[in-house]
Amino acid sequence: MADAIELVNVQKQYKVNNHLTHALKDVNLTIPKGQFIGILGENGSGKTTLARLFNGLILPTKGNVYVDGMDTFDKRFIKKIRSRVGMIFQNPENQIISSIVEEELAFGPQNLNLPIEEIDKRVDKALNIMGLTALRFHATNLLSGGQKQRLAIASILTMKPQYLILDEPTSMLDQSGRYELINYLKKLNKQHNITIVLITHNIKDILSADRLIVLKKGAVVLDSTPWKIFSSPENLEISGLNPPDMVKLVNGLNKRGYKLKDEILTTEQMVEFICRQLN
Repeated sequence: MADAIELVNVQKQYKVNNHLTHALKDVNLTIPKGQFIGILGENGSGKTTLARLFNGLILPTKGNVYVDGMDTFDKRFIKKIRSRVGMIFQNPENQIISSIVEEELAFGPQNLNLPIEEIDKRVDKALNIMGLTALRFHATNLLSGGQKQRLAIASILTMKPQYLILDEPTSMLDQSGRYELINYLKKLNKQHNITIVLITHNIKDILSADRLIVLKKGAVVLDSTPWKIFSSPENLEISGLNPPDMVKLVNGLNKRGYKLKDEILTTEQMVEFICRQLN
């Protein structure tokens, strides 16, 4: 399928102490362009393995991964695949190689031998999108954790990706930094049409996603909207997840006869609902 990342009958096995460990089992997924997708699972569920398969950092033991129709097994396509699918990891310091913010953003485009005017244009745009313009000439080692994560994303943006895969990007951030980063990801998706795949173990990170995929012991056990997963006792039992606090509140209000019909998962959504009722 063009304009999508596809995993077809994917398995990934590792040999540990002469024993085969199945990190992923018969995974079939399609990630269409334009979506904001959350992938949720506890430690050891296969999340990081899945993330590394998306752009060919690792290859499946069985099955195939296609990016816009290009097979990650085909070495002719790997450079193009990695330019389309950007990867952000848990610790941004592992991806930052320059001492100055501007130099970090220019590094990728310079390696493409682009004209200086095009490099400057890409750097300016990435700084603006990720709210880093005022930090253009700052030392990268003096940035906060949230700023470093935004810088890592901005560096990927200078390469004009169509998909952005983020593996636990908020795990090292405080609550404020986490909230800020998620809002920037929403902006990238809605305003710049970049497909976001956010991989996390934290439910709060993915409540605004268009779609939620739940991994358990290397298998996809659920694939639906966040509301359908968290509002269904059956789905919660399958996934082993606890519902968000707001779902508990909605369920409690419904039992008291209020009959809230809106799909309310976050505090912001509840505030919007109350304001509409008051008006």
